Amino acid sequence: MLETLLKNKNTFLEYNKYRLKKAFVLSPKKAALVFRALPFLLQVNFKGFPGYIDDPDTPRGIKLFRLSQKSRQALQTLFPGIPPNIYDDPGVRAKKAFIHSFLLMGSIGTIAQADKSDFDFWVCVQEDLKNPAQTELFCQKLRLIEEWAEKEHEVEVHFFSMDIRKVQESNFGESDKESAGSSQAKLLKEEFYRTMILVMGKIPIWWIIPPGVDDQEYQKLKSFIASHEELGKNNFTDLGNLYQISYEEFFGAALWQMNKAMDSPFKSVLKMGMLEGYIGTEGNPALLCTELKRKVFLTEKGRATADPYRTMFNHILRYYKSIGNEEVLDLLCKCFYIKINVKANLEMLDDKSLNFKEKALINYINRWEWEQDTLDDLNNYKDWNFNKVLKLGGEVHSYMVKTYQSLADRLKEGPSEKQIITESDLTILGRKLFTFYSKKPNKIENLRKAFDDGLIQDDLTFHASYDKSRRIVWSLYRGQFARATIDEQDLNHKLIKKHSDLIYTIIWMVYNKICDLKTHLYLTPNPTEVVLADIQRLVKEIYEFFPDFKISTLKNQDLLSSAKKKKVYMLLNFFSERTKSEIESASMFYLTTWGELFFESFDEPKAGVEKFCEYIKEHHAKDVTKLPSYFRVFVPKGQQSEKLSRNVHSSISKKTGPVPRFDK
Repeated sequence: MLETLLKNKNTFLEYNKYRLKKAFVLSPKKAALVFRALPFLLQVNFKGFPGYIDDPDTPRGIKLFRLSQKSRQALQTLFPGIPPNIYDDPGVRAKKAFIHSFLLMGSIGTIAQADKSDFDFWVCVQEDLKNPAQTELFCQKLRLIEEWAEKEHEVEVHFFSMDIRKVQESNFGESDKESAGSSQAKLLKEEFYRTMILVMGKIPIWWIIPPGVDDQEYQKLKSFIASHEELGKNNFTDLGNLYQISYEEFFGAALWQMNKAMDSPFKSVLKMGMLEGYIGTEGNPALLCTELKRKVFLTEKGRATADPYRTMFNHILRYYKSIGNEEVLDLLCKCFYIKINVKANLEMLDDKSLNFKEKALINYINRWEWEQDTLDDLNNYKDWNFNKVLKLGGEVHSYMVKTYQSLADRLKEGPSEKQIITESDLTILGRKLFTFYSKKPNKIENLRKAFDDGLIQDDLTFHASYDKSRRIVWSLYRGQFARATIDEQDLNHKLIKKHSDLIYTIIWMVYNKICDLKTHLYLTPNPTEVVLADIQRLVKEIYEFFPDFKISTLKNQDLLSSAKKKKVYMLLNFFSERTKSEIESASMFYLTTWGELFFESFDEPKAGVEKFCEYIKEHHAKDVTKLPSYFRVFVPKGQQSEKLSRNVHSSISKKTGPVPRFDK
């Protein structure tokens, strides 16, 4: 056994080198420099370096720390004003290093790594060795380094301070607060072991024990390692075993994956495919982390080619091929291709200079027998017209919903004593699905987008025209266009939305993230009083007033009770002459505690103000001064805007009692 464990240790370290090398090959220069500097910043508490805290009790240091030549060079590049001899200062050595293992997990060092991939680190510590004040100092240090990486170098770094004892128990804090928490936690641990790279510190014991070892054997091997100096017993940390996840736990995780999928389906679609593969496989399928470890331990070629993301995707391909679902296979292959973010062409088939990521993708393309036309189309997905982007989003959402329905049906058929999803959890998930997909009068629709930023436009043009009944119709186009261009050319391929109400169009545009505060907005000459500054101001206010909420973050207690109005926004005289000081028109939209946004336009403007007052009375704000956080009134800028605002405030106060002003 000693010989096996020694061999496994050396094999892991060799594989770890491969992964680190791949991470640096795919990292942009700035990101690579920051990555190399991070261990030193965690090791020291020097003034002038990110993460410095003016308190000698601040925990620091990584077990087995060493400063490589490349790290020194990176630090000199990032901090040119620092004397080179500081890296040899006695203060670099930490007598009692707090961090046992500094580990990277996620897509970095895999074929899924992209230029903007986040760096997610597990900083493994023993919290009980420090008091709460020291632990808070350590977390503060981590936050300061994160902020430095983001602000100074535009590199997104996330540190997760992980208590070793909690990790052993698969207890990851927030995840265990839901009924499905145990499955979520074990799936997180599986992903961690499958994707982790040891940056510095101790090796997790799991990675040198033989694949598929059960808990009892794991404990025996842990004791064996501790008693053999040849292995370097102080070079290991115990983060717990993982060899099996039950069918019910996979099932629960798949259902709860839908929670995230409603916000970011493109990120969840392959994970859902992975879980479907586990659930649909007869018997007790081996975990992907175990499958990867077997490949790493098998041969030198296995170490060089083992890729956590490919391991997951191959598992998905095997499952859907086995059940003959070609339609889903085609969709998932396209999602995978877009995720990998390599613009491939068939000429690359014979190119010997490709990096590991490009080679892997070309091998897949060759197996799928894709034509160059397919590649050209996917390579230019960011330039697809709006409807084509929505079509892919619709296919992804359809897959997720069908998968959910299939899982829910299987759950009902299974024995209740094995179910780990409670009725309340199913109600919560069902409400979230209902919130996203249901259609109701006056409800702003949720577009079925596939990507978080897939619909955001750089330039948008609003244009007013008349229909056959001489009523104004508003059109929203991608790009910047003059009125003459729109009138003379067929721009249907650039059309995003056509609606009779400009206010609705603006709300719909912001709610569905078709624009952000960086989008350039344009307005062609129109027959109303609306000017571009009105639209720009309204867009900015909507962004400020309504949180960038995600359905996955809706509160459970809200979803288990009836929907209530959470935030209400009223617009007055948007189309009126700016000299008017009396209310001529009123529109309103409001967000509910179920995450639904509704729009109302009133034929009688006074009815709109009365409804606004009713909503104020219904609201449960105990402190009247906080009402402006939940209610807002928009009045276009003009000669009489201040007078109109005062009149509105007076009308509201008469009906509700004294309240603060709701305009900015």
